[in-house]
Amino acid sequence: MSERLSKPEGISDEVWGKVIEMRKVLGGETTDEVPDIKGETEFDGTVLDENKVNERERQFVFDELSRIFGPVEELVVKAVMVSSDQTTRVEIFDREVGDDGYLLSRWKGEEGKHFWVIWPGGQYGCQLFGDEETEAPFHLTEGKWE
Repeated sequence: MSERLSKPEGISDEVWGKVIEMRKVLGGETTDEVPDIKGETEFDGTVLDENKVNERERQFVFDELSRIFGPVEELVVKAVMVSSDQTTRVEIFDREVGDDGYLLSRWKGEEGKHFWVIWPGGQYGCQLFGDEETEAPFHLTEGKWE
């Protein structure tokens, strides 16, 4: 993945930083090796919060996601998870990218607009399991999970 050397005009530092983080993680760096725009070294997977960006920034990130995963509007939903409290819906798309099999997902909570996240496939699977004391954070409502 080639990296642009300078931030495009009209794109905030935060949005630009998320795109750089995403490129590095998908390029093989581990998430704890990728500093975010604030210099912290824990990439949480969020690449776009539509509640916090303008249309130009949203389109910039969508163009980047389309370059990596294929046209976003053509991606096929592999599975849908809903949080145990029914407030968050997660659509996981079926195209894996990178050595760790990163998948793109679209999250919708009570905030209004979508969050776009990239996680390794196994990290989504972990959301389906609880333990003796804790209910699983999510359950599968559509599709299947290996």
